[in-house]
Amino acid sequence: MSQKKNIGIIGGGNMGQAMLSGFLQQGITANTLFVADHSANTCTQLNRNFGIYSATDNASIADKADILIVAVKPQQMRSVLERIAPCIVENKLLISIAAGITSMQIFTWLNKPNASIIRAMPNTPALIGEGITALYATPTVSEAQQQEAQVLLSCLGKILWIKKEEQMDTVTALSGSGPAYFFYMMEGLITAGIQLGLSQQDATELTLQTALGSIKMAVAQTNDLKTLREKVTSKGGTTERGIQTLTQGNFLNLLENTIAQASQRAKELSQEFN
Repeated sequence: MSQKKNIGIIGGGNMGQAMLSGFLQQGITANTLFVADHSANTCTQLNRNFGIYSATDNASIADKADILIVAVKPQQMRSVLERIAPCIVENKLLISIAAGITSMQIFTWLNKPNASIIRAMPNTPALIGEGITALYATPTVSEAQQQEAQVLLSCLGKILWIKKEEQMDTVTALSGSGPAYFFYMMEGLITAGIQLGLSQQDATELTLQTALGSIKMAVAQTNDLKTLREKVTSKGGTTERGIQTLTQGNFLNLLENTIAQASQRAKELSQEFN
């Protein structure tokens, strides 16, 4: 991506700051980065911590940017987009990370049917560069702009392009919300270990390292997940008894319903803020 591109971010929260940090580590210079946040204190901190220009006026940042990332909550999207609409000119790329907000809503609120819009769904491991970001490009986005978005956001972790926009709700439920499910399961394992006599420190260390090692084995892909599970599950052994308990509790059905409900909530967000 050309070093001459100015990159603007509206929203200086955790994800906005993760992007800033990643962009700077990529070698993008601070004088091409601009951030807007409603909090003057946040703007001051961003300037001090990252050496970038920041302001409370969204339009001033949108006007400076060649690539504009809107990193605000879904309920804030309409007012933000209507305010910055005059700044969204031809060839300016707008990237939205708001869950549930469709490209059609963005086009409508901007009143710019030919705007270049990419929807993105990162997740919180992006804060340490280990996330995955799903991207959907509207037909108005050029191949060059898609490449720019991919290079820019790769600092957050892996990139996955989605061909059908309606799949973004499932992506939101699976990977966007997914870290919370893993954290919740680890909380439960730690609590179970403590209740059965382990210290909190030992239960925590055992759980976290087991999770880390299991993920590394899964990512290595020497075997599929079913094979990896079966290699641990000796007939008549302790693991088999535990798996049987999960099966009796309809664990897989519970996971399916979890993803379905989270996906439905993403659809509801779109309707609520329409």
